[in-house]
Amino acid sequence: PLKMGAVPIILGNSTLYKRHLPASDAAIFPQDFDNLQTASEYIHTVENNSTRWRGHLKWKDLPLSSGFNWALDNSFAHIPCNLCDKYAEELLPEEQYRTLDLDGLDTCVEDILSRSTLPVNLPLINPVLGFDAVFVTHYTPLTERKAAMVERVGTALDTTPTFVEDFDRESISDDDVSCFGNSTAQLAYIQRIAKKGEVSLVMKHFAVYYYMVKHSLDNVLILEDDAAFYHSDWAGENSLYQQIIKDLPVDYDMIFFSSFGANRKKGTKVTDNIYLSQESRVASMYLCSQKGARNMLRSLPMVGIIDFHMNYAAKHKGNVWMEKLPSWKGPHTIDMKLYHSHPPLSVQVEPDGSRNRTGSWRNDE
Repeated sequence: PLKMGAVPIILGNSTLYKRHLPASDAAIFPQDFDNLQTASEYIHTVENNSTRWRGHLKWKDLPLSSGFNWALDNSFAHIPCNLCDKYAEELLPEEQYRTLDLDGLDTCVEDILSRSTLPVNLPLINPVLGFDAVFVTHYTPLTERKAAMVERVGTALDTTPTFVEDFDRESISDDDVSCFGNSTAQLAYIQRIAKKGEVSLVMKHFAVYYYMVKHSLDNVLILEDDAAFYHSDWAGENSLYQQIIKDLPVDYDMIFFSSFGANRKKGTKVTDNIYLSQESRVASMYLCSQKGARNMLRSLPMVGIIDFHMNYAAKHKGNVWMEKLPSWKGPHTIDMKLYHSHPPLSVQVEPDGSRNRTGSWRNDE
């Protein structure tokens, strides 16, 4: 409820419960009022007064209380991450280990990502979809694309997307680019240095990962601003999407729903609709887990455009290019798994509906 912007009403010892809230005024305690009539009147005031309501949500923009941080770190929501931390700490070579928390981020990277202006309160999502939010990476001068994405997401998912509009190429500095990426690794991997526009797009994706970790989102749908839906029914019990998420392995990092620009191997078959591929191919529409967000943050610095960097993070084909850089120690990812849907659920198109990419699976693999 707190994550979704609710203001809980809690009956019980307010002194005890407040120790485990993000802030003392994050909930309403009827016991704090002189009588139930006064408490009821205040609750009705909050319900009908957006300023009062937002006052109870100020904690989202402030440091969390120590009691809440303790409760969060020891909650069921964090058990998988804590177990993964412990596994990495005890079984992996020390040079390969980085904590799943944000402590492993370079200071300059965290300074960049913390400049993101993504809103605290996100649009509501139908729970049957299984994700907490829909983010669209968007280059702000392309206003037609934004309008098209609002319509597409509204039609298919019955919600409003949250646009990632920070980090346009015009607003990032050369120092930002140098901090976020490693040009030596880029030359070894993609045989060139990434352009500022490509760095911009990578930063937008990473702004979502950073937001997911900071706000404890379990799963989010991430789209680029040219993504379109093949199907308008994602919530129906018999829809292809519902079949996919019912069978999706719980330890997934990302599952990609996009068509792609060249013939590719499907990968290892998991079900009729899910393949473990260990490569992204196209990042225009994919579901990302909390584990995936943390692994991606751990994979920095940037060594290629977003699709290639995802492949690097998943150690696709053993990252043989790293043999050119014997001292290179990345990526610091743990058990990262990239899946693909089959058939795809998305295609890249322009606002007028014309396709800008095509592709298909290899028939024999």
